Amino acid sequence: MTQRNSQEANNTHISIGEFAKLVQTTKRRLQFYDKKELLLTKREANGYRYYSLNDLFVYNFIYLLSSLGIPLREIKKLLTSRSNLNNSFKLHAHAIQKHIAELLFREKKLHEYIKNIAEGSIITGSVEKIEAVTLYVKRYRGTYDEIGSFINNFISLLPTSIGQSLYVLYPNGEYDIKQTDIVIGVKASGVNIETELEKLTLPVHSIFKYAHLGPARELIYFWSELEKLAKYKGFQEDTKFSYQYEVYIKANYNGYLESYEHVTEICLPIIL
Repeated sequence: MTQRNSQEANNTHISIGEFAKLVQTTKRRLQFYDKKELLLTKREANGYRYYSLNDLFVYNFIYLLSSLGIPLREIKKLLTSRSNLNNSFKLHAHAIQKHIAELLFREKKLHEYIKNIAEGSIITGSVEKIEAVTLYVKRYRGTYDEIGSFINNFISLLPTSIGQSLYVLYPNGEYDIKQTDIVIGVKASGVNIETELEKLTLPVHSIFKYAHLGPARELIYFWSELEKLAKYKGFQEDTKFSYQYEVYIKANYNGYLESYEHVTEICLPIIL
């Protein structure tokens, strides 16, 4: 566009109604953009509000970025400086990839639940005999949603970064929604720890377990499902065994995992 044409474009007055028709939107949306200072109307001395032809390019740029999922607060910054446009596109491409991965995970879980319902529950369980294992543990008291902070505290007591599974045990298989005893531990084999941690040995026992893929906050529901499934399959809970427990196989200790990448086994002691 030549300088003359550019000046003519800037001098062309387009009413809000006409502009809305040109860009195929509503007056309300334009007023919203004006309020958010994304696309400001000009005003003549008599108070008449209007747009220029150049505002068409601005609106279409806003529309393009909005269609890509970029929030308006970020679009506002990009309107004043497009130097960060490439970086913004990369960040949002990554966010879309993450969202797709989450959707695929949810789809997979739904198909699993549909398949499992025919067996009496939305989950499946497996039986396993566990050999005696000695743990370094620390005892806590609190609520289920505090387990994450308890785990972080426990890891801080270890001499090296955690490289193996963590155990979260519930004494006597009891969980009180307000306050409960929680024991967190790690296998003692190959780990030399001289701290306030104590040793605890779990004897040989059999478990009915469910391996959960997803965030730990969902486990409290699946405990109930596992217990119902065990009864459905005719297993008797081993009430003489001192603990029900969870084994955090793959967890977000360092913030590197997405919630749907977590792997946790919930283990219900049974009599075989």
